[in-house]
This record gives sequence, structure tokens and C-alpha cells, in this order.
Amino acid sequence: MDLLNPSIGLGIWTILTFVVVLLVLRKFAWKPILDGMEARERGIRELIDNAEAARAEADQLLAQYRQQLADARVETQRIVAEGKTAAERVRQDTVERARSEAEAIVARAHTEIDLERRKALAEIREAAVDLALGAAGRVIGESLDEERHRRIAEGYLQEIERDPQQVAG
Repeated sequence: MDLLNPSIGLGIWTILTFVVVLLVLRKFAWKPILDGMEARERGIRELIDNAEAARAEADQLLAQYRQQLADARVETQRIVAEGKTAAERVRQDTVERARSEAEAIVARAHTEIDLERRKALAEIREAAVDLALGAAGRVIGESLDEERHRRIAEGYLQEIERDPQQVAG
């Protein structure tokens, strides 16, 4: 047996063994191997389809998120603008209320001042009448009746109030 020189019988046995092994593999192993490969291919295809679906869903969610973010920014700007408007309105109302209160205080002060001035003038008039009556009583040397003196003095003071120049001249 020479390894470098093949024999025909050995070649036939080798071919025959190969065909038998091929038939046995085809009958028992080929179908499970193909089924396994097809199952693996289906699994890979499903994974690819699922990945594409997940990517499409992620793209859709990203678009929704971006839209919500843009809407939130617009809403935030609107709320800030409303806040500024409300704050300005409150400020104006406060200023107007303070102005009204100040005007009312000034008006009350003017009224009180006028009332106090009238009271002071009445007190001065009364004191002037009393002084005039006292002085007139001494000058005349006799005492006229108190009520008549008062009427005369008040009449004179009213004339002075109407025309102050008349007394001076």
C-alpha cells in the first residue's frame, strides 16, 4: 500500500462511504441543522424588527418630548408675562390707593385746619369783645348791660370782617 499511489478500490470505498455518510446526515442531521438555522434566522429577524420598532417608537417619543418641551417653554413665557402684568396692575392699584388715601388725608387736614381756624377766630372775637367791653366800660365810666354790649361789639367785628379798610380809615 503506497500512499502516494492511490488505488481505485480505496477511492470507490471512500466515495461510497462519503455517499452513505451524506445520506445518513441528510436523513437524520440535515433537517434539524436547517431547522435550527431557520429558527435562528427568524429570531435574528424578529430582533431586528423589534429593534426597528423600538427605534421608531423612540423617535416618536423624542418628537413628542421636544414638542412638550417647546409647549412648556411657551407656557412658561406666557405665565411670566401674566405675572409681570399682574404685578404691574397690583403696583398701579397700590399707588392709586396710596394717592387716594393721601388726598383724603390732605382734605381732612384742610377741613380740620379750617375748623380750628374758625374756632380760633371765634375765641379771638370773644376775647376782643370782652376786652372792648371792659375798655369801653372804663372809658364811659358806667356799665351798660352785658347783652347790649355784646351785640354792639359783635356787630362791629362783623363790619371789620366785611371791610377791614373801613376801620383803618
